[in-house]
Amino acid sequence: MMKMSIKKLIFIFIIVDLFVLVFSFFQDKNFLLSSQAGFFSSLFVTLASYVGYKKLVEHKVSIGDIPKEERDELDKLDDKFDLYSEDEEIKDVDFKEVVAMERAKIKGVKSSIKNTQKSFFAVISPLRLFAYLFLVASFLYLNTHHLLDIFGFLLGISIVSVVSLIAGFF
Repeated sequence: MMKMSIKKLIFIFIIVDLFVLVFSFFQDKNFLLSSQAGFFSSLFVTLASYVGYKKLVEHKVSIGDIPKEERDELDKLDDKFDLYSEDEEIKDVDFKEVVAMERAKIKGVKSSIKNTQKSFFAVISPLRLFAYLFLVASFLYLNTHHLLDIFGFLLGISIVSVVSLIAGFF
């Protein structure tokens, strides 16, 4: 499976935005301003989120917080409890082991809360907060100066989402 780099994805975003630019020349200037403000603010939010989570994952990998697992994500979804694994032998489990396994699951919930606390700083990273502030400020600026074309703004915002969704399928 071929992975798409972020540079290629941004290039595709810009190509699709060029089509929106051509379409907006047949509309009024408010449509053009709104679509471009929506596109760039949406792109900025997406890139800021990408950078924040990339730094978080790189940090967790560097400190060894993310263990290497042999099972892929699809296998984890299909065989949640690893029932169909060919490597392990069938063992008899007594009551004490079952209780210990259930207690480990409860500790797993506690560790997921700790993981949420650790990843909280990626969610509220300054770059990401600034990107959302830019999105809201561009909307409010266009609205207060009577330049907002809501269809154009929504079209601009949707470019990044739709292209990302389509690129995810390929």
